[in-house]
Amino acid sequence: QLLKQTLHKFGSVYRGKVKMMIEIIAEAKANLKVSKIQLGVTSESAAALGLYKAVGFVTYNIEADTIVHGEFSMCEILMELAV
Repeated sequence: QLLKQTLHKFGSVYRGKVKMMIEIIAEAKANLKVSKIQLGVTSESAAALGLYKAVGFVTYNIEADTIVHGEFSMCEILMELAV
């Protein structure tokens, strides 16, 4: 059901990434030694951020100015999903 809803929301452009993310989550849930999945995404990656939120990841921290290039900087949004 989650796969169907997420594929509908993100369309064919992200189809492979959505399927892979759902498979990783399912495998983690089947492994009793895994209690959560953590990842980081830059503040400029709106599509990735939307995908992670759609499959249940929540933000647990934001690190300001993680990537700095001249006057341009990006935050890193740290997310996790309890499995």
